[in-house]
Amino acid sequence: MRKWLLTAAVLWIGTAAFAQGQAPDWNWQKLGKGVQYSAVQTELFGRTEYITAVRYKMYRHKTRICHSPGKQWADSTSALGELCHALAALNGSYFNMKTLEPTTYLQIRVRPEASTTPKELFRVDGVLAVNSRGRVAIFPCDTLQYRYYCADFRDAIAAGPVLLQDGKPAREEWP
Repeated sequence: MRKWLLTAAVLWIGTAAFAQGQAPDWNWQKLGKGVQYSAVQTELFGRTEYITAVRYKMYRHKTRICHSPGKQWADSTSALGELCHALAALNGSYFNMKTLEPTTYLQIRVRPEASTTPKELFRVDGVLAVNSRGRVAIFPCDTLQYRYYCADFRDAIAAGPVLLQDGKPAREEWP
């Protein structure tokens, strides 16, 4: 069975712009089959966060967003990745630590599974979406635009900040 590459919103944080010499040392390491991963600690939302990222050639791997509703399917990112036959699995976006339910917009197989809660609005400024062929798109949008932007995609997940500068959201920097 073909291995799936599972990735999520953290991917774009991993490729975010850190300006003026403030970039952390990503220290990329090989995971296998042309996939690399890295993890850094950086200041985000007023506290130190641990951010993991993967990079890979999209034509060699398929990207998929998987959802584990609560503790029904998998109780950890690695368990979910194993169930999805993933080469790499990353926790994406934000979720309730007690229920493990998402607190940001999530669309699986064209059907919305969750919406962004008011408490998370300040963090979310974009969407990572995957079409049926596994192509990834990352774009800015607010909560009122999710269904419009995600209509042409199979899976989507909202998160952010999509663009960072000096470890802080840089929303005005969108092209």
